[in-house]
Amino acid sequence: MCIRDRFTLSDEKSNQLRSQALQAAVAQAGSDADAVASALGVRISGVKSVSVGASYTPMSYDNSYAGYAMEDAKMSSSVPTRVSPGDVDVSASVSIIYLIA
Repeated sequence: MCIRDRFTLSDEKSNQLRSQALQAAVAQAGSDADAVASALGVRISGVKSVSVGASYTPMSYDNSYAGYAMEDAKMSSSVPTRVSPGDVDVSASVSIIYLIA
């Protein structure tokens, strides 16, 4: 028996973090574009198009040996499930095509 528990962010928290990640990605893209434009001796005059992509990876806890623990628990006392805290990675990506003057 294989049991896998999965822990994820709430929809509200996920949306909040996604929004923050997108804002940071857009700011970074703008800084990068300004640096490149400056090096080329041109200036950014606007945005032609934007493509947005974002994802987050939920923290998962692999409880593959739970079946053995459950069998052992039947023969002895209850076995608590240990869950170790971890990070949840939130990422966002933007592709922006800028207009130059």
